[in-house]
Amino acid sequence: MDIGERAERMVPLGRKTLFEDLPRFLVAQAGVAFAVALIAIQTGIFIGFVKSAGLPVDESTADVWVAAKDMLYFELAAPIAYENLDKARHVQGVARAEALFLKTSAWRGPAHKIEYIRVIGFDPSGDLYVPGPIGRADLAKLQFADTAIVDAGNLKALNISDIGGYGKIGQHNVRVIALTRGTQPIISATFIYTSLANAKAYFAPATPPPSGLPAPLNPRYAAIWLAIHARTSGQRAQALDPSDDISYVLVRAKPGVDLADLKHRLDSALAGTSSYTKQEMADRTRSYWRKRTGIGFLLGLVAAVGFVVGMTVVGQILYTSVSEHIKEYGTLRAMGAPDSLFYRIVTEQAVLMALLGFVPGIVLSVWVSWWAHAQRNILILITPASAAVVLAVIVVMCVVSGIFAVQRALRVDPAIVFKA
Repeated sequence: MDIGERAERMVPLGRKTLFEDLPRFLVAQAGVAFAVALIAIQTGIFIGFVKSAGLPVDESTADVWVAAKDMLYFELAAPIAYENLDKARHVQGVARAEALFLKTSAWRGPAHKIEYIRVIGFDPSGDLYVPGPIGRADLAKLQFADTAIVDAGNLKALNISDIGGYGKIGQHNVRVIALTRGTQPIISATFIYTSLANAKAYFAPATPPPSGLPAPLNPRYAAIWLAIHARTSGQRAQALDPSDDISYVLVRAKPGVDLADLKHRLDSALAGTSSYTKQEMADRTRSYWRKRTGIGFLLGLVAAVGFVVGMTVVGQILYTSVSEHIKEYGTLRAMGAPDSLFYRIVTEQAVLMALLGFVPGIVLSVWVSWWAHAQRNILILITPASAAVVLAVIVVMCVVSGIFAVQRALRVDPAIVFKA
């Protein structure tokens, strides 16, 4: 056995020097954990953002979406006539068709606080579009005038506390009669869900209403209010006319119907429209936000900053560790240790730092994800796959830092061992 082989069988210097100074080691691990959390959170925000952008499409059970030809993505589509719904129902291969309305407005809550909103009108008795987990009994309440459903995560933005709260859309005092959850895209204006008839009323000219807003209603009495409202006013929103505007026609195909052929028949029967499968519609929406906005670049830039910060901290710690034990490395050099031993020692340190820093970092990022969803319904997706990618990135970051640090040991003069 030569001298180099004997050196490689020595006590593992990497682990020994890494844990020798505990305070410095903890500082290094804090830097790695910070980098892990920053990269994981930014990656999770981007994945969650892309997924949430297509949430309204994912919630539908339609096979085909019919929109105006110049539709850009879900929230930006030119209006089409309501009469297209009846035409679609007569197209061969269509089992069911429903209308969907989408338009921007403002919500004026108590104390005249204004919130930017998108009103989504749908058929409460239908089944091609249902906004999140909500029961049929609550959906049936939308048959009454001036009612709406909102996501529970948007209550604070709308300046109301619970079911029974009021806000103004246009000239209408709109009461929240039920809550849903997990339906709000991160980047979009606040969604307000209501019936097609109510949506039509909210954007139609109306007589001036009484000044001010009614007091918020205790959720316990929401059902009583609806019953009284129905008996005393008998008021239900007016149904749509064939010439009224809608945004989409949602179509369910009959079993066994080829969707490509069905899209072609729909395009031919409904002038000025284009048809998309559900997956095509979701991909179109997500692609718009990912490619035509700067958010993807911005989130990637922040993640890169986290990578640089972590690499700087780890590199500094490893370089200091090598410098403080330069005589030990000089002894190994004097014994004829090969360069591979030095790389192995520092790589062992780097991998240990990556693994030990990954655990608290990913735990912190998961907690931030949970907190953001609980507070504002913001979707930060940290999946096993994304966590594995972050771990790989952190290991590479630490190893690259170690490679820079080991250059100090490779340049050491073996004569340093014999100096006083």
